[in-house]
Amino acid sequence: MKRVQGRAKSMGLVAGVCGALAMIVTGQTAFSQPAGAPASVKANAPAASAAAEAEQPAKPRKPGSEGITVHGHWVIDVKNPDGTLAEHRVFENSLVDNGFTLVSLLGGYSVPGDFVVFLNAATPGSVAICPSGSCGIVQSTTSTAGFHTCSLGDCQAGLVKTVNATPPGPYSMVLSGQFTATQAGGSVANVQTSLAICGSTTVADSTTTPSACPTGTPEYTLQAFTGTNITAIPVALGQVVQVSVTITFS
Repeated sequence: MKRVQGRAKSMGLVAGVCGALAMIVTGQTAFSQPAGAPASVKANAPAASAAAEAEQPAKPRKPGSEGITVHGHWVIDVKNPDGTLAEHRVFENSLVDNGFTLVSLLGGYSVPGDFVVFLNAATPGSVAICPSGSCGIVQSTTSTAGFHTCSLGDCQAGLVKTVNATPPGPYSMVLSGQFTATQAGGSVANVQTSLAICGSTTVADSTTTPSACPTGTPEYTLQAFTGTNITAIPVALGQVVQVSVTITFS
């Protein structure tokens, strides 16, 4: 009986060691990790049901289990005129385009222009950080996106586009810039990236060439690319809203 009990204990010890090794190999541990966002990021509830992904970290997806998804990782800092930080916000969003922009560009039916980043109030009746309610950061006030943004609303130049296309990746595009609030009592509750494209709004039989799309003419239209509603960020007159959005594909 003692020999049987000793053998059982040995087998239990071996099983325990094998189980521990399996947990290490698969990345599982018996220790829980601390949860919670950094202290500098305020936890806020979503502003609307349309903002399902707002202010939530991107969840990892199993490779090959889903189609290609476009992600937008946003970082917004609101700074006072003296440079001190008033608000720091980090959140995610996804593609809002119905696929027309990507398909038309890949198919050669449209020609790409440049980007604009919008910082707006949640609804037309809400107070934005600019009088028109359409507050856009553009690369140039006379470029394709700037032409439309500045003629229809308020715009400020200085948007910088940085593309990482060096193999093996990860590949990404970063849009960064800033907008100084020109209206008191405003807030940012809706963000959006838009791309100026030239071409028919429906798929045509022939392709569109760059020569058919002069810079800054009405042939270019703005197409929403990524965007979401967020919990409103209050911005006082004269405060600077610094934005960085990293667009990735997975």
